[in-house]
Amino acid sequence: MTKKQKNVRKKKIIITITFLLTLLLVVSIASAIYFTTRNSKKELTSKNTNILYYNESNNKNEEEENVIVVGIENNESQTNENSEEGQNNSENNGSIINNNNVPQKADPTYYIKINNQANVVTVYKKDSKGNYTVPVKAMICSIGDATPQSGVYTMSDKYTWRLLEGNVYGQYACRITGHILFHSVPYQKQDKSTLEWWEYDKLGTKASLGCIRLKVEDAK
Repeated sequence: MTKKQKNVRKKKIIITITFLLTLLLVVSIASAIYFTTRNSKKELTSKNTNILYYNESNNKNEEEENVIVVGIENNESQTNENSEEGQNNSENNGSIINNNNVPQKADPTYYIKINNQANVVTVYKKDSKGNYTVPVKAMICSIGDATPQSGVYTMSDKYTWRLLEGNVYGQYACRITGHILFHSVPYQKQDKSTLEWWEYDKLGTKASLGCIRLKVEDAK
């Protein structure tokens, strides 16, 4: 091999090495930018989530504008369909509620009806006449021995996690009255991997101590 050929070969090796090093540098920079951007997005999402929850749970004006009333009853209907009185009662038994059934000081955004016998929670909003006749969502639930048998209550207090009777925890708890809350099926710890699945399987039956248990997505 001549000296000229050696020089040519040496130049090719240098060019190849330079190219590989440049490519490695570009890949490293691109990777650093990608992971930095992704982490920033995660952090921003987390912060926004916390801010949204703070606004929902702690902003007094927000709470006043979105009053939620809860009505509890034993039966879906206790009327005589053949009587005019029964028909009138059926319009006001909770399935179709008007403003006479809610606290005068409140102007609820939603009316939530709990049917103790069916273990079903139904959310209503107002119709064009201002009465709560429009069903928004129906949810399976579990009530308990201490669940009120009747009454209309203004809901208050929200918690992401709440310590419950029996040293267990519920997600997305909202106070109905006193110690009676809406909350998820219980967890053994404040850890989403510790859901008591055997209690989840009881949804639709009387299973709680008195609170209204829901699926996590429904409680949220």
